[in-house]
Amino acid sequence: MGLFCHRSGRPQGSCPLVGECREENYGEGLNFKVPIAEKVIKVDVKVQPHPFKEIDASSKEYQMVKMTGMMNFHIDPVYVNDLYQKVGLDFADKVIDPAFNDFVKEVVPTYPIGEILPKREEIRKRAMTKLGDNLARYHIIVDDIYFANIRFSPEYEGAIEASRWPSNRWRLRSRFWHNARLRLNKRSPPQKERLNPFWW
Repeated sequence: MGLFCHRSGRPQGSCPLVGECREENYGEGLNFKVPIAEKVIKVDVKVQPHPFKEIDASSKEYQMVKMTGMMNFHIDPVYVNDLYQKVGLDFADKVIDPAFNDFVKEVVPTYPIGEILPKREEIRKRAMTKLGDNLARYHIIVDDIYFANIRFSPEYEGAIEASRWPSNRWRLRSRFWHNARLRLNKRSPPQKERLNPFWW
């Protein structure tokens, strides 16, 4: 008999027998397998991050929006063999990325472009619920989602910067004159009190 030992925190094992996958999984602890006839497939069931590729979407006004993010997930150890048989080990490319892509293109267009950044947390919570329901059928559990970057079209970002310029220019000018007055007061010597000769 071959010896296969899983230590605490190590991957879960699913053991196919002569081309077929068993219903049982190898958990932590001491496990045995038949040499040659059995092969252990290691599947990580710890929480792990998965970065999302940049996705193009549009706002309610059809303005371009680009989003990237990160999802923390883990696989239900009880159903490792089911995931392996139905999807395979490349489940991230097959089910996670398409699910996130569909969510972004479905939800983001319901928000005006000016509300996407202020309501970032609301969109994140909706993403967790939507992706959690979608990936649960594959026994992939969503632990958390983060939006790493949200970008808009260069034209929109330029318009936002241009709208801020007058107020920024006024702040810079006010700061300049305030600092100039401070420097002038430091350089000016204190005025001595003069006596009035006509005062009795």
